Amino acid sequence: MPSVESFEQLLRDLREGLPAAATTVYHRYATRLIALARQNLSGRLRRRVDPEDVLQSVFRSFFGRTAAGEFDLQSEHGLWRLLVRLTLNKCGCRARFEQAACRDVRRDQAVGPGPLDEGRFSAAGGPSPVEAAMLAEVVAYVLGRLATEPKRRIFEMSLQGHSIADISTALGYYERGVERVRAEIQQLLEGLLAAETGQDCFPQRRAA
Repeated sequence: MPSVESFEQLLRDLREGLPAAATTVYHRYATRLIALARQNLSGRLRRRVDPEDVLQSVFRSFFGRTAAGEFDLQSEHGLWRLLVRLTLNKCGCRARFEQAACRDVRRDQAVGPGPLDEGRFSAAGGPSPVEAAMLAEVVAYVLGRLATEPKRRIFEMSLQGHSIADISTALGYYERGVERVRAEIQQLLEGLLAAETGQDCFPQRRAA
């Protein structure tokens, strides 16, 4: 266990952005954090999300925000707790994004993720309570940012597995318009992921 003096020096070096300090932290915690990320990503989710990518996102957030003076760390134990929290938040962010209606890993076909193709919204198996809560949050996010009722109905019918042709017929909305709305939904979800991976999803300004 590092002494108080050595930890304080490490923290000062991190705040100054010194590469050697970042390397020390990385080698000290990387193996345990990768294991933690792997444990908190389901097998299906790991087909899309590499635990090492989660780790890189954690350290990008940690080093950047530490250099900005956002964290008040008092001990090695406090540093470990912070990194654990960041890792769990990153896992939750990726799960919430990947389990959103347009990209749900539980409905993956043989091909990899791509644009909103026909059938990408079809249901397959019920979510766990945690997954359902994550999905509900993403659905609410998208609905709140679709400006018109027809767009919201297109989103809702897409969630139910209807094809573009079915939606067009039911709503009297031309097919190209339906495609554009679904592309808009895709952009909203991509924006949500970008915003959430830029920092931990549930930021707290201070860590004990």
